[in-house]
Amino acid sequence: MDFLEGRIFRETALPAQTLKERSAFYDELNAFLATLHRVDYEAVSLSNFGPPNGYFERQISRWVKQYRAAETETIPAMEQLFAELPTGIPADVSVSITHCD
Repeated sequence: MDFLEGRIFRETALPAQTLKERSAFYDELNAFLATLHRVDYEAVSLSNFGPPNGYFERQISRWVKQYRAAETETIPAMEQLFAELPTGIPADVSVSITHCD
């Protein structure tokens, strides 16, 4: 990563920006993330950076562990969610770079 000059937005709602500015900001952010997802991770020497498969399983496992660490009571709806989340994992096993994985 390199340092780049630019503005830092501390509030994600961008309250100081106009609706038009916010829309442009989020459109650009989404376009960048889409570009990131299209990067060939093997071509840029990231094939050994981390596990190429199991993204959804890792995310679900992390969420459950975080929840369990803070849990103060059993909430049936959460238990149902934890049981159902793994059943919604897509069959597509394509691999791409994602933000925060």
